[in-house]
Amino acid sequence: MMAAAENERDKTLVSVLFEAALRPGELLRMSVGCVQFKNEYCLISVVGKTGMKRIPLVASFKPLLDWLDKHPRRNDPKAPLWASLGNNSKGGGELAIAISGSF
Repeated sequence: MMAAAENERDKTLVSVLFEAALRPGELLRMSVGCVQFKNEYCLISVVGKTGMKRIPLVASFKPLLDWLDKHPRRNDPKAPLWASLGNNSKGGGELAIAISGSF
């Protein structure tokens, strides 16, 4: 699945999806403010069927840091984490279909 990722956002999305063992909906509902960076890892906050959970990520730390450096609304904590990259990339609805179809 990682090889099918077309860009940095999608590679980061796949990394977070698998490292955190998230449901597709949990992943796609994340906002920029859901990510808190620490020294060598980050914590993500997600809300799912079982309520709020905070998950530490190590392998996805650098990809998330790099993606947020390029994120068009990185300073807006309420902005969707997986922002559209323009006309040639998948937006939220298309990402949901692509992720759901992968399982």
